[in-house]
Amino acid sequence: METRKKPKKAHAADAVTRPDEVMRATGWMVRFGSKQVLNGIDLVVNRNKVLALIGPSGCGKTTFLRSLNRLLELAPTAQHEGTIVLDDEDIYDADQDLNVLRRRVGMVFQQPNPFPMSIFDNVAFAIREQARRRPRPAAIAPRVEEVLRRAGLWDEVKDNLSRSAQSLSGGQQQRLCIARTLAADPEVILMDEPCSALDPRSTARIEETIRELRSDVSVVIVTHNMQQARRVSDQTGFFLNGDLVEYGDTERVFTAPTSKETADYVAGAFG
Repeated sequence: METRKKPKKAHAADAVTRPDEVMRATGWMVRFGSKQVLNGIDLVVNRNKVLALIGPSGCGKTTFLRSLNRLLELAPTAQHEGTIVLDDEDIYDADQDLNVLRRRVGMVFQQPNPFPMSIFDNVAFAIREQARRRPRPAAIAPRVEEVLRRAGLWDEVKDNLSRSAQSLSGGQQQRLCIARTLAADPEVILMDEPCSALDPRSTARIEETIRELRSDVSVVIVTHNMQQARRVSDQTGFFLNGDLVEYGDTERVFTAPTSKETADYVAGAFG
């Protein structure tokens, strides 16, 4: 395995985004206690694109994903260095409002987590959170319909929006969680293995939704499924042992990788 150069310390000026970029990480390093997990990651999230993060378990890709909206900080031993910017704003600045950040950079988790309330109220919750006054259901009904349509769920639930969200199938629950995230009008949606617990039919519907979403938002998805990464993403980043080994257009990464490690991984030689 080739020896990698130590990352240089990041400066805010190095991390300014270009017009086609929504987020940029520069020299991003993470430790949990004494264990180094990420070794100075330089990575761009482009506007209206899907970025897939791939690599074996424990390589750092989920840690990087959780860094993008500061969920990393929920781990009490986490320490970080470097810079991550969203539209040229340092998201780790002390003045950054976490609630605002997490609306702008939403998260869809591996296991669907609908709130114990109706389908309508799950989506309405995110809309009401942004309102100065609590809007009436009739006032937000068009917005609820809009995001349920964007998440590919409207036709399946429109006749009974008062139904408990927890009575939906796993695939429907995950699309409801996507709709709830969309209701906050994010710039970026982070997805951590969103299809790992779903059947093939539900997975195909989620993948279709992801491809459609990039017309409005950027998506960063962590996946162990190489076929899924290739189907849904525009760019791919391959992580290994805390390093970003390769990053580029998905088709190029899968068909003509520059690193032997990448070639071996996408061919199934390890992982």
